[in-house]
Amino acid sequence: MWGRLGMRARRAARRGTATGVLAKTRAALVREQGDTIELLPGFRVAWLGQHLAAHDIPLRRGRCSFAVRWHGARPALLWDVPPGSTVRAPALDAAWSSREPVGETLLAEPRTALLALGERVPVTGTTVDAPEQFS
Repeated sequence: MWGRLGMRARRAARRGTATGVLAKTRAALVREQGDTIELLPGFRVAWLGQHLAAHDIPLRRGRCSFAVRWHGARPALLWDVPPGSTVRAPALDAAWSSREPVGETLLAEPRTALLALGERVPVTGTTVDAPEQFS
């Protein structure tokens, strides 16, 4: 989408004054505050457990790419941001941040308030120990 925008629309998107689908998508993916880059500030409950990736998001000081992969209930974050930036993902793990321009980490399990149901439902049934028990 970015490549099809004119210069005026690109400047508005960088300043955060743009409207429309591009502005909403950008706001969900990244927020810049000084030298801090917040990834996924608009994280949606529907994204829990879903692999996500964003590449070459234009920032004031360069470009940003990141991906989220899930390991059970815990998200793994991979990022590539401009050097000198602090990267955070407060919607996923408010306690985590990094000054490394490139890296990966396993974040904490999302807080209950972020979960769609908020409670774990007990699963009933028969436990299967070995695959050969299937017929």
